[in-house]
Amino acid sequence: MKTKRNIFAYLIVAVLFVFGIAPNTLAATNTSNPLSAEEAVKSVISQYFDNYFKSYQTLELIDSDDLVVENENTLLYKKMHEIFVEGNKLVGLSYTTYKVDLDYQEIAYAKDAVNVSLLMNCAYTYSTTPDADSSMSNIGYRFKLVQQNDGYKITSIESDFSEFDPFKESVEEKLTSSRISKAEATHQTAEEWAHNIRDAAQYISGKLQASEENPPASIEPASEVTPMATYSFNRMLARNWAHRFAESSESERFFYTASGGDCTNFASQCIWAGYGGYVEGNDTQTKNNIRNRVRMVNNVWQAGAIGGGGTPNWETAKHLWNYVTANTGNGPRATGTNNNQPYYNLSPSTIYYGNALQVRRGSSGDYGHSVFVTYSLDSSTTEYNQVLVSQHTPNLYNRNLWELIQTWGGNNCYLRKMSFNSASFSS
Repeated sequence: MKTKRNIFAYLIVAVLFVFGIAPNTLAATNTSNPLSAEEAVKSVISQYFDNYFKSYQTLELIDSDDLVVENENTLLYKKMHEIFVEGNKLVGLSYTTYKVDLDYQEIAYAKDAVNVSLLMNCAYTYSTTPDADSSMSNIGYRFKLVQQNDGYKITSIESDFSEFDPFKESVEEKLTSSRISKAEATHQTAEEWAHNIRDAAQYISGKLQASEENPPASIEPASEVTPMATYSFNRMLARNWAHRFAESSESERFFYTASGGDCTNFASQCIWAGYGGYVEGNDTQTKNNIRNRVRMVNNVWQAGAIGGGGTPNWETAKHLWNYVTANTGNGPRATGTNNNQPYYNLSPSTIYYGNALQVRRGSSGDYGHSVFVTYSLDSSTTEYNQVLVSQHTPNLYNRNLWELIQTWGGNNCYLRKMSFNSASFSS
């Protein structure tokens, strides 16, 4: 009887250990001291971003293997980073300073993992444009971390940073066209992109010849039935608008944000501002101009206020180009340059602040992205990495043109330019 009691006691102790002590130990690791766990998780993510941007500062890849578990998912982000850092190194483009700010949206603890969502912001300065500040804002990231050896390591990375999309799309194209693993598709894509970027870098010597097979620099306005006033294009005013609203939150914007991509909507705003729609220092008048469609063309080149959309000519890349480069009536007019040609046929010395640029990857298809030039040395510009552009989707202020070229395919990047002329408007 005594033996049975002993066995029963041992069983109770065992049950208590399994269902009491063991779960409490796991809970202590994950939840009983959430501040400690949160600090550990944030420390890993902070170090990940510090390594990421320090690589752009030193132009040498910094090993993050102690922070990240390599798998098909994390390999994708690792290869993209390697390619773009190497591309910057080829043209001597580094970050002289950087400051990262992480806005944590959620940290969720599961049984064996931690899921983190955040918005990443970074202010930095390029070595080739030391007198200009640059920044990116509200770049969404989602991380999954697991506990290993009394610490945490990243096992999954996802980001809505649209600059990653072309590379991701190239990987997906390989997966659908051949029976290979995602890791193999990532490696093959990385090799191809690295080759294209190396080819592109040879053109960054500033010894380019401009391709100027487009219309003359100015177009005389056609006669109109309704008398129109003519307005010159004030590129400084356009640039000031871009600087103010490139990274503004949606609640701070005067225009609506286009669904599915806001880049051309933002470029059109800059153009509108340059023609005098923006009254600097008088936000009330500026908002009235938007409401009354001053410096717009009703139902042709027209923006949407908060809550409403604009016309295709205002918010779609190909329609904006087709409209402004062929327009002989009232509304914005531009000289189009380098259409359907690779970027290296457009000399950097012909890219001035106040121009709008559009890019696509490859020799066919629609142009997929619009940006506005906010910094250049005008005719003294000798290299693409001396030009800065601002944009929406993602929100980037003074990003380097060379980085845009890399993102859109390196030597397969097709780049066209719009230079704006005087134009007529009814109001």
